[in-house]
Formats: sequence, C-alpha cells, structure tokens
Amino acid sequence: MHPGGVKTIGFDGLISKLPYVLQVVSNWATPLVLSSWREGAMSSAFAAASKEVRREREKYQGVYLTPVAKITTPSKYALDERLATELHQTTEEVLKDLGL
Repeated sequence: MHPGGVKTIGFDGLISKLPYVLQVVSNWATPLVLSSWREGAMSSAFAAASKEVRREREKYQGVYLTPVAKITTPSKYALDERLATELHQTTEEVLKDLGL
C-alpha cells in the first residue's frame, strides 16, 4: 500500500518553521503535488472495506495499491528480498533498543 504524497499535520509543522515567504510559496504549491489526508487514506479504506475487494478477493490478495486504489507493480527495490530482510532486522533492533 502506498498512499502517495500526503499533506499531513507533520508536514504543516515543518512548513511553519520556514521563513514567511517560503510558507506562502509552499501553501500555494503543496496542493499541486500532495494529496489531502483524506485522499491519502482512500486506498487503505478501499482495501479494508470495499465490497469489490471482498467480491474479488483473489484479484486483490497480496497486490500493491497506489492512489487511488490502483493495482501497481512494485519497484525492483520493493521486491528485493535482501532489502526486506535488512529492513526487518533493523526494525527489530530499533524496537529492542526502545525496550519494545
């Protein structure tokens, strides 16, 4: 699942730290390149609650969805088993370091 570029509260916080002129430019340009948080959630909501997904379970099982709910072929990096293992191991180490 990939929500695409999404304008979040965290992004707004980052923009608020920029000089005023850059804030104005960013507020103008952001809607051209980023989706709203609602649009960003659409693919997840579709996958979780769509009647189409329930009806065509085999079609959607294990697929990669991009905005909005389009079945897409993942990049070669997303399919790289070595990178997947590295990500898993790094995540386990971070969680262990955090005591989780």
